[in-house]
Amino acid sequence: MPLCFPPRFISILICLLMAAASCHAQPAEEDPFALGVRTTEPVSPEEEQRSFVVPDGFRVELVAAEPDIAKPLNLAFDAKGRLWVSSSLEYPFAAAADVTPRDTIRILEDKNGDGKADIVSVFADKLNIPIGLIPYGDGVICFSIPNIWFLHDKDGDGTCDEREVLYGPFDTTRDTHGMCNAFRRGDDGWIYACHGFNNRSDVAGKDGDRVQMSSGNTFRFRPDGSRIELYTQGQVNPFGMAIDRYGDIYTADCHTKPVTLLLPGGCYDSFGRAHDGLGYVPNVMEHLHGSTAIAALALGSDTNFPREFADTTFDGNVMTSRINQNFLKRTGSSVRAVEQPDLLSNRDPWFRPVDIVTGPDGSLYVADFYNRIIGHYEVPLMHPGRDRFRGRIWRITYAQDDTATRKLEGYGANLTTQSVPLLLDVIRDSPMIQKNLARDLIADRLGTDVTEILAQHAKDSDATVRRYVLRLLAQRNALTIDQLTLAVRDSDDLVRVHAFRALREFSTDAISEGESSALLRRGFGDLSALVRRAAVAGSSRHLSHSLLGPLLRMLHTTDLADVYLRHSIRIALRDHLLHEDWFRDLASRAPLAMDRLALADLSLALKTGAAAEYIAAHVEFLGATQPSKLAEYLQFAAAYVSPDAASDVVATVRARFAGNSALQLQLLNSMRQGFAQRGQNPPQAVREWALHTALTLLQMKSPDDLQALDSKIAFGWSYATLSDAPDPHSCWGITTSRKSVDGVEGAPLFSSIEQGEQRTGLYRSDSFEPAESLSFYVAGHDGLPDKPLKQANFVRLRDTATGEILKEASPPRNDVAHEVQWETAEFRGRSVFVELVDGDSGAAYAWLAVGRFSDQRLNPSDSQLQRIQAASLIGDFTIDELRPALIRLIGNPDQPRATRALFAAAILKLRSDSRLAAVALVPLIAGVTDAIINDAMLVVANNQPDVTGTILESVFQVATSPEQLTLAEQLAADAIGADMLLRLMESGKASARLLLRPTVQQRLEAIGTDEIKQRAKSLTENLPSEDAVIEQLLVVRRNAVNATAGDATSGKELFKKSCLICHQIAGEGKQVGPNLDGIGNRGLDRVLEDVLAPNRNVDVAFRTTTVVTKEGKAYSGLLKELEGNRVSIIDSLAKETILQSDTIEERQAATTSPMPSNVGETFSESQLRDLVTYLLMQRRK
Repeated sequence: MPLCFPPRFISILICLLMAAASCHAQPAEEDPFALGVRTTEPVSPEEEQRSFVVPDGFRVELVAAEPDIAKPLNLAFDAKGRLWVSSSLEYPFAAAADVTPRDTIRILEDKNGDGKADIVSVFADKLNIPIGLIPYGDGVICFSIPNIWFLHDKDGDGTCDEREVLYGPFDTTRDTHGMCNAFRRGDDGWIYACHGFNNRSDVAGKDGDRVQMSSGNTFRFRPDGSRIELYTQGQVNPFGMAIDRYGDIYTADCHTKPVTLLLPGGCYDSFGRAHDGLGYVPNVMEHLHGSTAIAALALGSDTNFPREFADTTFDGNVMTSRINQNFLKRTGSSVRAVEQPDLLSNRDPWFRPVDIVTGPDGSLYVADFYNRIIGHYEVPLMHPGRDRFRGRIWRITYAQDDTATRKLEGYGANLTTQSVPLLLDVIRDSPMIQKNLARDLIADRLGTDVTEILAQHAKDSDATVRRYVLRLLAQRNALTIDQLTLAVRDSDDLVRVHAFRALREFSTDAISEGESSALLRRGFGDLSALVRRAAVAGSSRHLSHSLLGPLLRMLHTTDLADVYLRHSIRIALRDHLLHEDWFRDLASRAPLAMDRLALADLSLALKTGAAAEYIAAHVEFLGATQPSKLAEYLQFAAAYVSPDAASDVVATVRARFAGNSALQLQLLNSMRQGFAQRGQNPPQAVREWALHTALTLLQMKSPDDLQALDSKIAFGWSYATLSDAPDPHSCWGITTSRKSVDGVEGAPLFSSIEQGEQRTGLYRSDSFEPAESLSFYVAGHDGLPDKPLKQANFVRLRDTATGEILKEASPPRNDVAHEVQWETAEFRGRSVFVELVDGDSGAAYAWLAVGRFSDQRLNPSDSQLQRIQAASLIGDFTIDELRPALIRLIGNPDQPRATRALFAAAILKLRSDSRLAAVALVPLIAGVTDAIINDAMLVVANNQPDVTGTILESVFQVATSPEQLTLAEQLAADAIGADMLLRLMESGKASARLLLRPTVQQRLEAIGTDEIKQRAKSLTENLPSEDAVIEQLLVVRRNAVNATAGDATSGKELFKKSCLICHQIAGEGKQVGPNLDGIGNRGLDRVLEDVLAPNRNVDVAFRTTTVVTKEGKAYSGLLKELEGNRVSIIDSLAKETILQSDTIEERQAATTSPMPSNVGETFSESQLRDLVTYLLMQRRK
């Protein structure tokens, strides 16, 4: 198939090549398709039509445009061959309750078959952002804020005259742009739909059964309002759906993946939200088509396009203004999306394909939300450039010439007057959508005569008719067991697939357990993997103890590559094993290791006492076979077993891992989190274990053995500057984040990147006599990878007396540590020392990390790390017996400053106070003297909050602005600390501008008394606004970036160090904040705003929430609901605090972002240039 590539592809390629050739890359030229706010002007529909580029043989035709329609959102066809469209003027702001909304649902009719709508009529008006819709009965079922409605046309005049609420109200308080959409009727008669973005809905049908959905999710509902059911969990903003001939449902999701295959009961990734215990359903694809904003999906198998398109998806990419294409490659019952050339591109960046559906004629119909702006958190909702009035609908057809084009008196035939036999002929011979419209007409016709006609065709010679009749009889509750039995034995795979899908919908009252189990076991052994998956899904509805063994065997024997069948089996096993007696019985009959591993894996999804008992009884087996998951298993056991059983677990683990303190520490914390999940304190056995582990880490014999803390165990290391060092401060720190080539993770290494990559210096060990050999692991670089070694970074062994270099090794040019071995027997009897050299002041590839010495005395002090771990354990488990040990440690002035701060934080976990919490941070303030630090630690150790004022006065006077903000946030956590903060400001010791910082503002608003709020107001009323200061900073930084581009390589390293804790690019990083793939398309101005003024454009999903506990403590950050009546709050430093919901007195939602608002002060001008240059290069390809 010849491909047409528009000229802009060439320019993009050139830009990318130039960027790759330069380490100081200039920001890419502004491509109009890359900008969040398009800079071009709107064009007429005729001009836009001429801009489209499609493969040979395809053409794009205009169906309708403004003023006949406004902004189209969703499309649907009826059995009369008419096209329905939900059309909005209000979007994205819902009309207020006291205002008449202006949105409509319109009907488009093509009378001459040319594709263009000849008649456009308003079926319903005064709607409020209607999106999902499906013609049904005498009208249409649609979503319009806040309900799913049935809009009736009782008198048949073509307009709505009665409105019936089917389901609702749905939540629309958090978002009004991605709501219930893509209504599709399935072969079972249910209507399937996407819930949309961010809202938290709790709705029920007439039967009273409730469904809760929180962002993402898909659901299904009966068109008569009787019942609504959750279909899948997860995703972020599913917007677009299609159902294939097998009954598999695919969705497009804005923010995760453009194509997702839905497994009933499956759980999908949703901004890192916890999964259901089985793990997320595997992805269909990993590529993103250069955008996370995908808003439509249609299947090539439904079209009349050439055969090579039969197994493709068409996806509406509203950011790149394209219709992307993927080939669905099958492996068993699973699919994998393989990226193909785009079906449609164009030269008009206003094209926004928000919905794509296949018509009854086999053509694609595209809803074009024609607009300068489509993004929401990328561009402010109030931006004046948002267009409210223009919208187009396009038809994409395939025809080599006019004679091949099907001419209809509409977009499809009028089927409403045809008899059931004629409708069956339509099913036999017509395109897929026309078949489905005929199916739905038959389904909605009542009477035994219809049932009799269908029964006559149950054995039709045409397999397509047989499967449609099968599902229609099942919808009418008229499918007999004999007919179903014949269908599961049918020669056609598709008929067998639908036989088991029909069985899934059978009421358990309509078929006995023995009958259903016999059919399902046959399905488990079917030669077709698709049939097997349908049978497995059916078994989740028809549970039987007799199916447990076959399902478990199936799990073991299914091809590992058939990931969707395997996941479906695990879902079915989970659903069965929720019967605790069945679980215990199967466990007693599963002696094989693979059975025990499978049951342990499934236990994590069951959350039952029986599953927890199983984990507790198999701790030793799991520790030996799956050590990497043992902590997860123990956390689960702690959450669900009885305290007595937990004691047994403790005994087993302490015996099994007696010599591994690090692992015991990990398992202890897992158990603590597990008990917290159910709102309980750890039992005495766990607490005693924690005490013993802390003593072991501190190398103390008892809580009274304080002298043990005075011992010096490891060699000392000293820092020395290089003569040409640009910065006299030490570059050396300790990291535990590097991996080693032998698989070890978390080992402490000396690292020269921790204080900034451009720092240099030497690090020298105490002298010692070497053994026969010396080995160690080293990671790092010595210049750019494609250049020769700079010969600036080394690990050396030197003679103490002469300084002679005895051995030398360069870093391996790898982020993973590799082993180096030196033979040192010849140096026995001599005094030597190890020297680490970082002589490279470059901004990238200029560091090394060294550790895991075979001579343990040379390693980063394990005793120091163990003391830090012990302190954390003492605080987390509130081990008051060891408070004296912490006081001893905190009072040692030889401890590193950061370590003393950690010890102070641990003490405060035992007795908390916001003033002491601020003083505990004093060692981290660079400008304070050692004397002040010693005084501060003494105040913390003696629990003297009333004398903190004098210390804080001194500290605030030398603290930088970012450091002052950190202190202020601690003080603003409760009323007594807030009072001290205000007194410091009133006396001129602290800057009153801190009160303008959102994190401080929100906490004071949450916990402050009227008197505190008035004092804060008096301090700030004459200050220039934060916006004015930020605006000035934006101008300065914008000019700096325009004048001199930064170093993208350094910017990438800075992003990794500072931003990956919350954001992802190209799949790397955490999913706390928004995904930043393609952020460069926003342009320089917006990227600078996002970095320096993060509170200007905050999507509702990422806004700050401040919670106040019953004790009066305030916490601010991104809030997430967790299992076990808990919430997680992630603050601006990515620190997570977990609270029990019942300890929270108040929640206050803000419009600000949890992202730090002081980045302009934290990063230097050159660092910001580097970071922005890197971000601008992250453009959609």
